[in-house]
Amino acid sequence: NIDLLNKRFIVFEIDSIKENRELFPVVTIIIMETFLAKMRRLQGVRKVLLLEEAWKAIAKDGMASYVKYLCAPVQAA
Repeated sequence: NIDLLNKRFIVFEIDSIKENRELFPVVTIIIMETFLAKMRRLQGVRKVLLLEEAWKAIAKDGMASYVKYLCAPVQAA
């Protein structure tokens, strides 16, 4: 059990599972949801999402849309 929401710096190294058709998508979704949860929970705190060596992943339509969503300015309600 790891409380990812309270960790200041998290690195996900997924090279070893990138070819696994069952595991890779699940782990990717968990990473995306963890980042979104941190963004929502830590309002007013600067956050950084670093996608290193992820050109294949962000070149896909779904991931590109996700990154655009993350970079969009927050609209006041």
